[in-house]
Amino acid sequence: MDYALKQFQLEKEDAYVFGDSSNDLTMFRCGAHTIALGKHDEILDPYTEYVTDTVERDGVAKAMEHYGLI
Repeated sequence: MDYALKQFQLEKEDAYVFGDSSNDLTMFRCGAHTIALGKHDEILDPYTEYVTDTVERDGVAKAMEHYGLI
């Protein structure tokens, strides 16, 4: 995450992180906008800013619409 932010000259506040399992926890700690997908591991809950639908039900697109990105 740090490398990608630096590479694209972005700040943490510009990062939108999507995840659904415990292996995404490190990423959730690095992004300002953390989005848990529909059926996600509850370990992400304390770090989650927004919960969207599952990937299969267009959860990423729905979250992007929620944030006004598309």
